[in-house]
Amino acid sequence: MSNEDEQEVINKHFTEIEKNYFIHYLGGAYNFEKMKFLQKFMIKKITGETESKEIILDERIEELINFIN
Repeated sequence: MSNEDEQEVINKHFTEIEKNYFIHYLGGAYNFEKMKFLQKFMIKKITGETESKEIILDERIEELINFIN
């Protein structure tokens, strides 16, 4: 759930044609209360997170809506 290297990821994984479309990080969430043991274990190992977390980037969602319109 990190957008720190968003542009690097876009440049690495998308073609120039694909970059003409809306490609942005909009946010995400970890809900540990709904996860099974293995899911929690993987999230903890990969991210270091130990609690539920939610990041929603409203301004990016607005950009997406404007792009669609």
